[in-house]
Formats: sequence, structure tokens, C-alpha cells
Amino acid sequence: MSGQQVVTKPNRPKPDYKLGKIYRITNPNNTKYYIGSTILSLEKRLEQHTRAKASFDKGNKSAKKLASFELLGEGCNIELLKNYPCKNRTALQKEEGELIRNHKENITNFFVAGVSLHDWFKAYGVMKMIKKNFK
Repeated sequence: MSGQQVVTKPNRPKPDYKLGKIYRITNPNNTKYYIGSTILSLEKRLEQHTRAKASFDKGNKSAKKLASFELLGEGCNIELLKNYPCKNRTALQKEEGELIRNHKENITNFFVAGVSLHDWFKAYGVMKMIKKNFK
């Protein structure tokens, strides 16, 4: 090889969607909640949300704002809504999306999982709202 290094990714286990679950993050200081899905333990998933918020709060430009941020902090809780063993991420996100649609009241989710951005805009009348407000 001519001075180039070969970088290999560490061996990661394949995601096991048989461990799929749908969860809710709540906070007693807020009436809203966040619905999400994961194949991780709930504790690990809450830790990921918390780390993402800390990174965003520190001004990390690559950190994305998550819909769960307003619920994180003292008193927040993550709870299992349902176990959902399935074959792949698409199936898990589709089920998550169904729960989001069925619990529209008081959720902080920006988007409905398992729904394309185009369908989301269409279903929630976002394009009409944009056209009305930006004429």
C-alpha cells in the first residue's frame, strides 16, 4: 500500500429487532410526552436522549434538537408502552407512528415515525399553513 491507512469499522452486532419496544418519556412538571422506539434497554435509550440534549445545550453544531428535550431533566421518566418484536427498523417505526397518531394530544414529537416527510406535510396541512403565512 502506498502510505494509505485502511480504516475498518468495529464489528458491530446486527440490530436485533426482536427486542423492539415502544416507549414514552414523561416529566411530572409537564403535561406533554414523547413517544419513541428502540431495540436498546429503556435506560440506555434515555441516556442517549440525555447525552444528545447535553451536547445540543453546549452548542455542538452537529447535535440535532430532539422533540424529547423539553421533557428531560429532573423527574423525567421513561416507560414501556409495548414490546414490539419485529423484523426490521421500518416495521418498528411504523408501529411507533401508529401510537403517535393515536395519541396526538400532548405529544412533543416533531414528526410521525414511519411516515414520509411528504405524507406528513400532506396529513397535517403544513403546506397550506406555509403558503398562508408566507404570501
